[in-house]
Amino acid sequence: MNPTTDLPNRALAAFAHGPEALVGSEYRLAKLGLLSDKEAAQFEHLAGLIEQYLKIPKPPRPLCLAVFGAPGSGKSRLVRALPETLQNCDAGKLRRLVEINLTQVTAVEHLASAVLSAQDDNREKTTFVFFDEFDAKRDGAPWGWLSWFLAPMQDGVLFRGGERHELKNGVYVFAGGTAETFEDFGITDPAAFAVAKGPDFISRLRGYLNVSGVNADHERECRRALVLRHQLRNHGKNVDESLLMALLHVGRYKHGARSIEALIELMPSKETPLSIADIRDHPLLGMHVDRGPLDPRVIGGCIGLSGSDFQRGFQSQWDAVCMALFGDGASLACGGWAERKELTHQLERVVTALPERLELAGRHWIVVSRAGDDQAEDVRVERLAPPHVESHELSAPLHPVDRERLTQSLELFRMRHQLALRTVAWFAIGGRLDAPKHPARTRYPGVPEELMLAIALKCPVYICGAFGGGAAWAGGLLGLDRKWTGLVSGFDYDRLVIPTQYTTLFRPPPLTDLPLTRADLITFFQQHALGGPHWVNNGLSTEENRSLFETKDKVEIATLVRRGLRMHFSRLAP
Repeated sequence: MNPTTDLPNRALAAFAHGPEALVGSEYRLAKLGLLSDKEAAQFEHLAGLIEQYLKIPKPPRPLCLAVFGAPGSGKSRLVRALPETLQNCDAGKLRRLVEINLTQVTAVEHLASAVLSAQDDNREKTTFVFFDEFDAKRDGAPWGWLSWFLAPMQDGVLFRGGERHELKNGVYVFAGGTAETFEDFGITDPAAFAVAKGPDFISRLRGYLNVSGVNADHERECRRALVLRHQLRNHGKNVDESLLMALLHVGRYKHGARSIEALIELMPSKETPLSIADIRDHPLLGMHVDRGPLDPRVIGGCIGLSGSDFQRGFQSQWDAVCMALFGDGASLACGGWAERKELTHQLERVVTALPERLELAGRHWIVVSRAGDDQAEDVRVERLAPPHVESHELSAPLHPVDRERLTQSLELFRMRHQLALRTVAWFAIGGRLDAPKHPARTRYPGVPEELMLAIALKCPVYICGAFGGGAAWAGGLLGLDRKWTGLVSGFDYDRLVIPTQYTTLFRPPPLTDLPLTRADLITFFQQHALGGPHWVNNGLSTEENRSLFETKDKVEIATLVRRGLRMHFSRLAP
């Protein structure tokens, strides 16, 4: 197999040679699937806590630790590996690991019996219990078992059949199934979490580990390469370059590493390397892979993008956001011009550079509505014909210049409206305000008009204002600027007054109260400002929204936009 420049060299090395090929301190625990300093440090911290605990002659209470991660991320494997990594002490002081899955426990008495079974007659040894799915429901109540754990965690005491039992010398490790990170534990419903005694449970933990699985953003291809190498070897199968690329670039493995294992098992056994054709049409493929958490079929539409074809300076930020959203399976919608150096063409260039995907072909990655003749065909691109204004629609007498400007304004509004109807969220950056070549040519600047339509349709918006322009103008009115000093200059007067008989053309149902003037637009944005009753929650905190507004860092911009979208649409996850 020949390496391809589309794959990170580290991922290719990891696939070919295993974790030993990953060089650097951040990869010191690569054999356990931990590929960052943060993960490795957290795991080492847990092992260190156990070592220290085992040195206490008579511990007053159990040592309680937690492991978080998505399904199939390897939580159980890492818990089982903890005793093997202990240093400077006798790991033999730990009893045999006892695993209890809370989804299989039906009553308190059963749980108490399972915990007590972890003890044996040798009281000198430390009980080692792994509570899997500890945050499962109990009698329909979310996090229903947490309150039961409080007494054993705090005092090492539990009751069975009215009889009191002490179990102070123990290491309890809890692995969750409702949160991918410790930071996300309980945030979906803080009130219910408090009722379930979640904060009390957290206060009894002494350490935690966040496990990044095969869908993690950081080192995603490397993580997948290691799992693929292991599973392909276990099953005695080989893949060609195109299938390796596709497996490494799957939008999302629905069940983590378990889905990778399942796909390898579904592949036929052949003497020659397997290709994409050997698995793409398998009826069970969709059970294990999809485009990602922002798949338009899941979230209900595209993510809109606003910029300016006439601005420069944020191309790398534009690309970073596009690639981050493509990585999560999003379809992107954008309107503009056809010149080869402009943003819509840049967006097409990004999508045509995407590697071939394992998921079924024939679905669009971008939706473009633009003016111009450069219309090269690509199955991944859906093009919407720019809407035209018929002469009979503006039949009242008008000065030729006014008619031309009104026609152009209406055509642009219709283009933006047809895109807005395809979108469920919107990202904006830059955007021209003044028009030195054609001053006062159209009614509204493009970016503010697109944001107006998105907000009117109750879509969340994500605005980077560091590059000025329409995004900064609208974002300031939306309360995103920490240093409000007034409106950004460049849209200082009404460019075009809409004749009364044509106002309905700019107010398509059900948006029959859209702003018509600059003053109306200012009031509209102010009424939908961050923190107000009409702000559309975009999944980011107030601080995160303001950080997004002011930063120029492409990684931070892409990370914040993707984080907000994931959080906003997480309730729609399949």
